[in-house]
Amino acid sequence: MYRLTQSILTLLTLCVWGGTVFGQGSERWVFEGLITETDTALTQELQSGWILSGSFLLNTIQMQEQISEGDERSGRFVGGISEGELTVDQYYNVLFEATQESGLAGFDFQNNNLEEDGRDLLGWFFPLKGKLADTEWISAWLQIWLMDPDGNMINHLPVKISPYGMDWKSGWFRLTFKNESGESAHVDGRIENFSPESSVNEEENTQWYSVATDLSRQLFERDLTINLLEKELSDVQERMDGLRRMVDLLVEERSNLEEENEILREQAENADPAVIDKLASLTTDKFLLENQLEDLSGENESLQGKLNQSERDRVELLRKLQELESKLQKEEPEEIEQVRTDKVELIPMEFPIPILQQEDEQKVLLPEDEPVDSLPKTVEPQVNEPEVIEPVELKPEIQQTPVKSEQSKSNNKPRSLSRKGPRKFR
Repeated sequence: MYRLTQSILTLLTLCVWGGTVFGQGSERWVFEGLITETDTALTQELQSGWILSGSFLLNTIQMQEQISEGDERSGRFVGGISEGELTVDQYYNVLFEATQESGLAGFDFQNNNLEEDGRDLLGWFFPLKGKLADTEWISAWLQIWLMDPDGNMINHLPVKISPYGMDWKSGWFRLTFKNESGESAHVDGRIENFSPESSVNEEENTQWYSVATDLSRQLFERDLTINLLEKELSDVQERMDGLRRMVDLLVEERSNLEEENEILREQAENADPAVIDKLASLTTDKFLLENQLEDLSGENESLQGKLNQSERDRVELLRKLQELESKLQKEEPEEIEQVRTDKVELIPMEFPIPILQQEDEQKVLLPEDEPVDSLPKTVEPQVNEPEVIEPVELKPEIQQTPVKSEQSKSNNKPRSLSRKGPRKFR
């Protein structure tokens, strides 16, 4: 009897120990995934490339299978899941978090689904609630699907969850949000890890160490950036202070100018109206005189231009006159020389010059022919051959007759002297 009782107690102890060893007690599981798609309503707060991670406590003893009518290869287990939580972070900076609320939690399963080529599927669901930033969206459910296309993930029916994890090949998740209006929005992604926390290997620890090292480097660079930005901010503040002082000076100067303007305005109001009118009249006269000065300046410039043009014309005429004289000297040198000879011969001759008195003025009667000096400067190029000049024969009585008095001269008629010369001078 004693031995029988001892054997029963030993068997119960082994059963309890075996259940604990095979994971039928509470154990923490962890999961991690990458966001790949976000609804438009959540794009600003949850973006592709951000990390979703979380954990939960699993107690397989507390899980209960719900009876489902139909195929025995599919079903649902609920209960046994507690303390669920998740976070969404970017570069290890948490941007969203949610915790498990009261509600149905568990997983659905499909074993060797013939319609899907015999694949195994586990669909976990957790009621996680969390407010998304400053929006009206609140998370409601997290669903995680694990799949094995070869059908080797589920080996027993009913399903037994191994304390060492499950052999799944691919996985994805969906985080559902709802607002006060009852609308829904989703965030989808792929699952990269879903296993018990105790199965995390040394490689993952190494990865976490590298992550911590990278974070340390980023923090060091961030500190350098912060120091640089603080220095730039200090410089900007100094410049702002200088500008502020300058603005204060300008405001003060403006106030002084306004006071001066007010004083001048009062003085103008108290001034004598006659002086103001006189000042306005003088201003008008000044304006008119300035206009006249501008007009005279314009006329002066015009006259100066005409004077310059006249001077140029005079110089040109002198040049042409010199050319004509040179040409005349080349074409008729003998005729000009003969005329000059005649002049020399005729001037020494002495004869009385008749004088006519008209209108109480005495005028000397000159010979019909003008002297050589009064010849025109412009001579025609074609000249007839000159005639021979004959000397003038003076009668002796003319040469010997003495000069009479002025009265006798006035009674006698003047004698005109004539001499022959070239035709062109007659």
